[in-house]
Amino acid sequence: MLVADPRWLIGAVPDGLVCVDRVVQIDVGFEATPAQAEIVVDLLAAGLDAERLARTTGSSLDDSRELLELLAARESCTPSAPPPHPRPACPSSRRSCPRRAGEAPTGMVWSGSEALILPDSISPALARRALRAFVAGLADHARLTAYAYAATTARRTVCGGRARPRAPG
Repeated sequence: MLVADPRWLIGAVPDGLVCVDRVVQIDVGFEATPAQAEIVVDLLAAGLDAERLARTTGSSLDDSRELLELLAARESCTPSAPPPHPRPACPSSRRSCPRRAGEAPTGMVWSGSEALILPDSISPALARRALRAFVAGLADHARLTAYAYAATTARRTVCGGRARPRAPG
């Protein structure tokens, strides 16, 4: 079983999956509906094996094994959950992505080394505008594509992407 390393952004894009850290980008091509893409990202975040991935996507067991071996070799997925983030009180970007029209994003949204903090008192319309501007301003095209796909499909098709903790000192 492999679990997505939350320091990597793993996101569905129109033509497959993208995994991005600060230096490495992995592009995986496959066809999936937005609902299927959401399930694949959720499974990667929760942990999965090749058999479960093959059942979910309809791909062959060999293709699923090959994908998970690639993600493990690049360390975007690991055999066990990584150590907890040093600031567990910060909400994840999943909480910050509204699922329904009129629902405001809340808390802190981050992508790698960038963060947007939204006050609780902000109106839903202004919060969505701020979130769109934040995503549109991302310098990393792969991250931008993954977040744009999540926004346009109104599905939670991204996981991870949190900043790596700084070394003490």
